[in-house]
Amino acid sequence: MKKSTVVVSLFALVLACALLLPVRSGMAAGNPAGKKLFLDNKCNKCHTIKSEGIEKLPASGGDSGEEAGEAAEKVTPPDLSKLGPECTDVAVLEKFLKKEGTITREGKDVKHKKAFTGSPEDLKTLIQFLQGK
Repeated sequence: MKKSTVVVSLFALVLACALLLPVRSGMAAGNPAGKKLFLDNKCNKCHTIKSEGIEKLPASGGDSGEEAGEAAEKVTPPDLSKLGPECTDVAVLEKFLKKEGTITREGKDVKHKKAFTGSPEDLKTLIQFLQGK
C-alpha cells in the first residue's frame, strides 16, 4: 500500500509539472538562425511573436511609409505566434513575403508591406522559424 502511494504521488508531481510549464511555440529553441533573421530584418517593426517574447519595436517619428488613401485600407499586422498551424503552405508564404502574392486577412486581400530581400536560403530559414520548425 505504501508503494502505491509513492507511485501515485510521483505521477501527480510529474503531471503538475507538465501542466505548470509555460506553453511555447518552439520557434526559437528549434531555429535560432530563423529568430536572428526575423530580428535582423526588423520584422518586429510591425509584427510581434508574443509566444517568443518578441515585442514590436518602438515607432520612429515620420516613418509610416503610407501613401495617401492607404491608411483607410490598412490591416493591422498580426502577432505571429500561431502562424505555423494557421499557414502551412510554404509557397504562399514565400510569394507573400517577396510581395509577389497576397493573403486574405480580415476579409481583404493584402500584400506584405516590405519585400524580403535576403537569399532564398534565408527566406526558407525564416519561414521555418515562423512555422515553428
